[in-house]
Amino acid sequence: MAALPLATVVVDMDEPYVQEIIVSALGKYGPQIAARTAAEHERADSTGGRVMHWREYERIDWDAVHRSSTVFSSAYCYRKGLIRKAQMAFNIKLYAAKHPESVLHRGVPETWIFDLDDVDYLDEALMECFEVEDGMRANEGVADPRQRQQFILKPSLTGRAAGIHVFDTRERLEELLAREFESDDEDEGDEGDGEENEQCGGAYQAVSQIREWVIQRYINRPLLLDTHGGRKFHIRAYVLAVSDFKVYVYRHMLALFAPQPYSASAGDLDDQRAHLTNTCLQAKTDGFNESTAVNLFWDLDLPRDKLDGIFAQICAILTDTFAAV
Repeated sequence: MAALPLATVVVDMDEPYVQEIIVSALGKYGPQIAARTAAEHERADSTGGRVMHWREYERIDWDAVHRSSTVFSSAYCYRKGLIRKAQMAFNIKLYAAKHPESVLHRGVPETWIFDLDDVDYLDEALMECFEVEDGMRANEGVADPRQRQQFILKPSLTGRAAGIHVFDTRERLEELLAREFESDDEDEGDEGDGEENEQCGGAYQAVSQIREWVIQRYINRPLLLDTHGGRKFHIRAYVLAVSDFKVYVYRHMLALFAPQPYSASAGDLDDQRAHLTNTCLQAKTDGFNESTAVNLFWDLDLPRDKLDGIFAQICAILTDTFAAV
């Protein structure tokens, strides 16, 4: 009689590519780990062993996870503080206020939570983030874009750079918000509160349904590398959080570059190809070349001590972010 597996992993992901990778990775552990689809798990006899639900969030059997000490999940049940920008910003603000020595004071841009049901109520909404209003007013009469205060608007719960815009005037902010709210009619059939629709596969909540945003002070003097044509980039770090909490940072991080060179003096804040570095935006552009858009972090043209220092900062920021949440 064949030995029973030490654990069964129920793999149930919407994206076939992700499903295949997970099953293939689990297969390296041999008979100790049994990977099953949801249908196979329902048909199988209970072995009494450990069960891991590696599934889309809304299909995890949370009752079983909470009821049994041998049933586990690939996600936290309560995770809004990590995936909703506004809630994360609120938690970080509280934590930073209690910990003046925290790296979050300089590791996170100044952030304001911005609630708006209709663009007609913009005046009332800006009362909660008067620093933004003051910054836009101070920009009046300042011709040099490099000397202007710039801000970036982000919906609290969207993915793939949806609804993200850079602005520096009240007129532009009104125009951007009006554009987003006008899309309500087009998205009328796309219902849902977003809580069960957070994964990229089914997209996140439709931008037109968003009523909660964050505004951040825009970093308009980013690190630029001559070897990459002076294009903006961000670092994608993969993090594994276990229990409550051990947090592991995968050293093989990625540097994701914008398709167009960055210039703070261009004055064209609408050019997302220069300001936003999300690969999903680049893939839509003509002549997209993944080899120039995605690079390994440790291969960047920077001194090794600089790379080591950036990695140490990332670990410190993640430590305090999870502590805050």
